[in-house]
Amino acid sequence: MFSIDSFYLRFRESSKMKFCTLFFSAMFAVLFLSCVLLEEGSFMVSAHHHRNENNIMEIL
Repeated sequence: MFSIDSFYLRFRESSKMKFCTLFFSAMFAVLFLSCVLLEEGSFMVSAHHHRNENNIMEIL
C-alpha cells in the first residue's frame, strides 16, 4: 500500500540527494573558477613583470 509516510521518506531522500548534488556542483564550480582566476592573475602578474624587465633594460 502506497502511504503518505513512504512518499514523504522518498521525497526527503530525493531532496537530500538533490541538495548534495547542488552542493558538490557549487563547490566544484567555485574551485574551478578560483583556479582559473589564479591562473589568469599569475599570467597577468608575470606579463606585467616581464614588461617591467624590458623597460628596465631599455633604461639601462
